[in-house]
Amino acid sequence: MFKLLKYQEILQMPDFHYDLNKKWLVVKNITMEHFLNDCVNYYASQNNYNVKIEYTDLYNFTQRYESYSDYDHLIFLLRLDEWVLPTNHFQGSFKTAFTVEIKGLFEFLKSIQKPILFFNFELDYNYSIYENENNLIKRANSILEDNVKKIPQIRIIDINYLIGNIGRQYFYDKSKYYTMGAPYSFDACNRISYEIVNECNTDYCLKKKCLVLDCDDILWGGTAADIGINNISLGQISYGKAYIDFQKEILRLHDQGVVLALCSKNDEQVVLDIFQNHPDMILQIKHISYYQINWNNKVDNLISIAHHLNFTYDTIVYIDDNEYEIGLINDKLPLVTTILMDKDKPYLYADILKHSKLFITSKPTLEAKNRSKYYADQARRENEFLKCDDIVDYHKSLKTCLEFRYADGFILPRLVELSQRTNQFNLTVKRYTEQELLEKINAVNYNVIYIKAKDIYGDMGIVGFIVIRINNGKLFIEAFFLSCRVFGRNFENAFLETLRQYYHQRGFKYMYGQFILTDKNKQFQDFYLNNGFIKNDDWYEKNLNDPIYYSNVFKKISII
Repeated sequence: MFKLLKYQEILQMPDFHYDLNKKWLVVKNITMEHFLNDCVNYYASQNNYNVKIEYTDLYNFTQRYESYSDYDHLIFLLRLDEWVLPTNHFQGSFKTAFTVEIKGLFEFLKSIQKPILFFNFELDYNYSIYENENNLIKRANSILEDNVKKIPQIRIIDINYLIGNIGRQYFYDKSKYYTMGAPYSFDACNRISYEIVNECNTDYCLKKKCLVLDCDDILWGGTAADIGINNISLGQISYGKAYIDFQKEILRLHDQGVVLALCSKNDEQVVLDIFQNHPDMILQIKHISYYQINWNNKVDNLISIAHHLNFTYDTIVYIDDNEYEIGLINDKLPLVTTILMDKDKPYLYADILKHSKLFITSKPTLEAKNRSKYYADQARRENEFLKCDDIVDYHKSLKTCLEFRYADGFILPRLVELSQRTNQFNLTVKRYTEQELLEKINAVNYNVIYIKAKDIYGDMGIVGFIVIRINNGKLFIEAFFLSCRVFGRNFENAFLETLRQYYHQRGFKYMYGQFILTDKNKQFQDFYLNNGFIKNDDWYEKNLNDPIYYSNVFKKISII
């Protein structure tokens, strides 16, 4: 969550160096390097990576015809008054002039296959030589948006929202503008940097997967156990509507794949009564994957939630209105991201959550909407597992069915989402866009194969996939993903053995796998060795004559 910092606080940041290094190119027509470098690296360090920023102006950018592949992101921060408005060599209307400029630039950007962030243009400027200057700027922003829609790798950052966020009077520094050509204050550069890092984190997959919520004064106003279900603030009157809007924002995240949980010091039956019977509740208990509603320590409850849902702490966000509880979690579980809400200002809740940009979200697919159910089903499996004496008998009792299929365009969004979300069983740290994965699906020298699973508790959907490159009669595993929801059930071993049999029957003799170690996937660093692969330089080699042995407890395996 963004908060205004003093420049000294940023300068006092410890000089850490992280294994993850990023390189950005900022295309700008104003001076802002003096603050941007420090602010960006402050926020990047909170996500455990370093950023090297290079700067150029628009003219030199368009004159460079070499590849921009060295950069992880391109960022455009162009002020309209320094770009188009002061010039007089254009003929005709402003709309025609700007359309020519922007069309030429975007034709150039089409060929650059890198994520691009483009700030739109600031309203309410004193362009004295023009009438209705705000209308001109709005028209420019509209033209910009129309062009961005045509190029999927470009995203717009709304600078006018950032200005409103900290206040126009704090956003500009006229002294620095006239002496250095630097119109933005430190507060502005701080806010801009925070937004850039948040947007870039989307592409680096440094985002959260699980939202854990307190209940009283978060989902509704008041302490339900004290005042009763009929007296809580939730409805169309006064701040009751603010809580409804907040729940709608939470539900939007749920429908885009964020897993929801509850962690509340409360009477469980009181909370469940509100979820089940209050007429204005937007969230339903079916949207909640797991809950800990009791009078226990919230740190212990969060540990339980993380364990049951199989999430690492750094993928969890916790929201509460109690400063003590937030402080305790920050101290004991520092990897959990916390948001402290002001219970006297519930009208800010929805905006704070919406603009936090903390979460990995996707298009509202069926898989995303069902994710909470998948995790709830998994919690039921684990509860039954704890009651069972024999692991093999327990797994057999689940009557699990596995399917392995070639990927196609229909399930492409789910596979892309899985590649973006998966950190633990992601053996080569790959991330795919839809375009990249579609090219591999259609390529003659690639096979993209996915695994679906279901058991007596429900359909788990697509839980993993593998990308295999075929070269000179050999099979190379370029990427291998498996959802954390199915860890411990031998799905990955069944997947490999199924592929071994399939390709062996078709005359292939060897399969090669690669493993790139990270802090997140280190628990699987011996995966290939444990399945009979032999280490050979940077690759692991498997003779396809040799079976992969595992405890086959599956009722049925449907092969490709």
